Amino acid sequence: MKWFNSKQKLAKIRQKQLKTLRNQRYYQKHRDEILKNRIEHYDLHKK
Repeated sequence: MKWFNSKQKLAKIRQKQLKTLRNQRYYQKHRDEILKNRIEHYDLHKK
């Protein structure tokens, strides 16, 4: 049973790494748009 738990843990870690990579790639591609939206959003709520 021990090997099963460690395999599960490794799979979970791997999934998290993949998710992080996907998020980083997405952010790099859409950085300008994201920052612009963030600034607009901030300006709306500042008033």
